[in-house]
Amino acid sequence: MSNNNNKSKAAIGLQETWASNLSDYILLRRQQTHSAYNATEAPTNTNSDQVDKVEDSNLFTAFFVMLATHLEEGHTVLTVEEAEHEVPLQGQINNEVVTLYAWQRQLLETLAMPIFALIDAQIHLQTEDNATVDIALFALLDTLFGKGNQLWTQLALSNHEKERLSKRFNTIVSLYQLLKNTDLNFLIDLVEQHALFANVDAGVIEENSLSKINQPIIYKLTNNKI
Repeated sequence: MSNNNNKSKAAIGLQETWASNLSDYILLRRQQTHSAYNATEAPTNTNSDQVDKVEDSNLFTAFFVMLATHLEEGHTVLTVEEAEHEVPLQGQINNEVVTLYAWQRQLLETLAMPIFALIDAQIHLQTEDNATVDIALFALLDTLFGKGNQLWTQLALSNHEKERLSKRFNTIVSLYQLLKNTDLNFLIDLVEQHALFANVDAGVIEENSLSKINQPIIYKLTNNKI
């Protein structure tokens, strides 16, 4: 991991903002369509009023934003992989001992970087020692979850900027809670079962347009990589 792309201020890029707004729109439209369908089926339909679980919605938002971050940096693909025989690092975050693999730490760092820039601590991610980087990340996450929106409420930021930071914070917390103490197989299962992720090898991409199948994120599985 590297801090070369760290922002000097708590700035969320235009691509990231666009992605966050668009993901909200996609999720809202899905909910509206689901609610309209349920209304025509009532009272026989006993399914939940929510088309997506909160965890599923937050997972989609997190990956949609991270893909936009990669696009902003000139990359079109986000690769998540787990090294063979890799042992996850253990550390304490928010008064809890947790384990995180390298790919989990990378995803959380990518998502949290705009807020990390606000944390005034003697911790520097930019270092030659990868072990120090990873330990520092645990400390940054611990500080982030401990202080929350206190990090920016007193800053000279617009209400819109503070709202975006609060929204990003909630997405980080959700992704962290979902991925901590798990492995890549767990993430793969989540993605495969998610209605808004499409497997490029499933054949539906060739037969239908993405607009028809309503799956904005496509993925490919290869060994220990997604």
